[in-house]
Amino acid sequence: MKEKTLYTAVGTLVIAGFCALLFLAVQVSGAGKFYHPDASYTVVAEFSNIGGLKNQAKVSIAGVTVGRVTSIHLDKNNFYAKVTLEIFDTYNQIPDDSRLSIVTAGLLGDNYLSFSAGFSDNYLKQNSYIDSSQTISAVVLEELISKLLTSMQAA
Repeated sequence: MKEKTLYTAVGTLVIAGFCALLFLAVQVSGAGKFYHPDASYTVVAEFSNIGGLKNQAKVSIAGVTVGRVTSIHLDKNNFYAKVTLEIFDTYNQIPDDSRLSIVTAGLLGDNYLSFSAGFSDNYLKQNSYIDSSQTISAVVLEELISKLLTSMQAA
């Protein structure tokens, strides 16, 4: 009887541990829609190069997550990447002259979007558009190395 109780307890702990790891993986990846309960509004940004930016990447201001990337596609007319953002309604006062850049979390971390707040009295709202003059594209390490090598050969 003790052996059956022990097996049941161990099985319950294994299942609980697996569920906890699954929940943690979904929360960290941003794949679940339960990461933020509030309503949101959509903003589209235009980039010349998105580097390794992915769907569900975070959007932040001063390190605070204010939204998520919901889709990325190529505009076939001008060959810019169009990134659709979902900004949480609690952050509805982002100035419309803010700059949006693709940054990397640490040396080997994932790319995410970061706003540098502007000073306008007008704010981003549903279906706002941020063109390439207000965005800073991803820094591609290979391009930097190539430019460095080219400049060293020219000298």
